[in-house]
Amino acid sequence: MEVAMDVERALKIIGKDTFKESVKYLETLTFGVVKLKNCNGVKSTPFSKAECEFYYFDDGTGIGVIRFADMFRKGMVFLKEMENVNEGRLEGTGKAALLCLGKFFDKKDSDEESLNRVFTRKTKYDKPVATETDITVALAEHLLKKLAPGGSYKVDADSNKKRPCLCGCTQEPNYSPTGMGNSSVWYGFIDIIFTSPYPIDETQEQTATSTVEDIPAIATAVEVKEEKDSDEVDDQENSPQMITEVKKVIPDELLQQALAQTIVFSWIQRKRHPERSNHMVPNIVISPKQFKIMMYDAEKDVFLVSTFIDLFIDEKCTKLSSNAVIVLWMVLHNRMFCTGFDSEVKPTLLEKLKSDFITIVDDKLGTYSDSLEYFVSKFNPEKKPALNDSLNSGHLIDLFESFEGVQLDDTKADA
Repeated sequence: MEVAMDVERALKIIGKDTFKESVKYLETLTFGVVKLKNCNGVKSTPFSKAECEFYYFDDGTGIGVIRFADMFRKGMVFLKEMENVNEGRLEGTGKAALLCLGKFFDKKDSDEESLNRVFTRKTKYDKPVATETDITVALAEHLLKKLAPGGSYKVDADSNKKRPCLCGCTQEPNYSPTGMGNSSVWYGFIDIIFTSPYPIDETQEQTATSTVEDIPAIATAVEVKEEKDSDEVDDQENSPQMITEVKKVIPDELLQQALAQTIVFSWIQRKRHPERSNHMVPNIVISPKQFKIMMYDAEKDVFLVSTFIDLFIDEKCTKLSSNAVIVLWMVLHNRMFCTGFDSEVKPTLLEKLKSDFITIVDDKLGTYSDSLEYFVSKFNPEKKPALNDSLNSGHLIDLFESFEGVQLDDTKADA
C-alpha cells in the first residue's frame, strides 16, 4: 500500500541538503540576453523553417548576464524556507508544489531506470532503438510531467512512429493537437505542452473542479551535438600546442525553431492572461543529457537563454542531477516562482535588454497580439502566388531581385 505524501514526509525524502545545494547552484546559474538582428516571423513560416539571426547582448558592463536567482526570486525564497517549514505554515499551491517534488524524489530511482532504458537501448548492430518520439515520450512521462503542476501534458499528435513508452511501463502517451501560432506568421506544432486543470498562481488555491486549463510551460526535444574548438597556445619550452575544448551546441535549425516557438507561446499567454504583471514564460529545450531554459516576455520584449544544464551526473545516464530536477520543477511552476522583471527594474535597463522582435515584426504585430491560436490540429498556410498570377494581377516585380515569395508556374509558362 502506497504511503500518502505529506509535508513532513516530502521534506524528509527530498532532504534539507538537497535544498541547500540547489540554492548554491541556482545562484551560479545564468541567462544570456538574446538580441535579434532579423527573423522571418513576418511571413507564413512553419516553426521548422524559422530563421532568427541573433546574438547575445554584451556591452561590457555585465548587464547582459541575468542571474536565474533574480528571475526566480520567489522560488529562491521558497527553497530557503524549506529548512524550517512545518505543516501549518505551508498551504495552497506552495504545499502542492512541495508534495509534487516529494512524490518525484520518492520514485526517482524507478524513473531513472525508465529513462536509462530508453536512452541507452541499442539494436544488435549497436544503433539506438529509440526514435525522437520515444525520447520525447520518455522525458514527458518519467521526468517533466511528474514535476509539473497538474501532472498533465500533450505530445504532438503528428509525431512520427507513435507507440507506448519504450521503457516497458506501457504507459500510453497523451497524443493531442499541439499546434500554436497563426498561418500568416510563425506557426506549427510543439513537442510537449504542459497543461494544468486549474490556475497555478501564488494567490490562487488549487481546485480539482475548476474548468480553467492553464499552460505553465512548453518543451522542445532537441539533439545536442559536441563540437571541438582548437586554439593555438604558446609553449615556452616546446613548439606551439593546440588546446581542444569540446563545446555542446544545439544545431542552428533546432535552436531557431525553439526561439520562434518560445516567442509565439509568450504572445499566446499574454492574450490569455492580460491581468498578469509577469509575462515571462518558459520553453524547456531538452535532450537526453542536457537542457536549456528559454524565456521570453512578450510585454517587455526580453528574451533569455540559459547556459546548458546537465540532466544526469554521469555519462551513462543512470542518476539524475538533483540540481537539474529542482530547476525543472521551479520552471514548470513558474507561475508561483518566477518574478521576471518586476516594477523595480529601471525602464532604461529594460530598453537596453529588448530583443527587438517587436520592432522587426511591426507590420504583423497585431497578428501576434490578437490572432494566435493554440491546441490547433491543422493549419492552412497562405499560398504563394504563381509568377504568371502575379503578372496578370498587375504586381510589379523587380527582375534584378530574387523572386522571394513567388513560385514559377511551369505549366502556364510552357503554354
